[in-house]
Amino acid sequence: RNVGDSLESITGLQTGGRVTATRFEGRIGDNFDEAIDQLAQSFANLPTRRLVVLGEPGSGKSWLLRYDAWRIASTSAESLAERKASLDQIRLPVRVHLAELLQYLQQQLEGARSSRAEAVRDALADIVVERTQTALGGRDLVAGFRDWVVGLLESHRCVVLLDALDDGG
Repeated sequence: RNVGDSLESITGLQTGGRVTATRFEGRIGDNFDEAIDQLAQSFANLPTRRLVVLGEPGSGKSWLLRYDAWRIASTSAESLAERKASLDQIRLPVRVHLAELLQYLQQQLEGARSSRAEAVRDALADIVVERTQTALGGRDLVAGFRDWVVGLLESHRCVVLLDALDDGG
């Protein structure tokens, strides 16, 4: 794909929204903090809180998602440690490859027990639960953990970071 392609042609979605561009050329180098602050400010000014990062292979798109997930998780952990927020008030980053989400989503839709929005919510919740269980060595999670994740998703407290948009099928 051409990096200059429209958002609609890349995502297949009719956004109907306005596109705001922040452009970085070359290497960020010593201006890393400034570039991240500029990107964060651009994101904060978006009315929909949706962002698509386009770039050539190896330009740092996936790294940026990992960094943003770490930044969000660190801020949430700090808020919890300082008792500035409760578990229901934090933001939870969920970084997932689109192909993985599509696989879970297909399983949800095969059951045809829910709407598309519910299927996406449930697929994301399943991913978070499975990853958490794996990180805990397969131990059972506390009762209500999945419901807590669903609650965060429904209240828009989860920040869903989709990676490999162009590899999703």
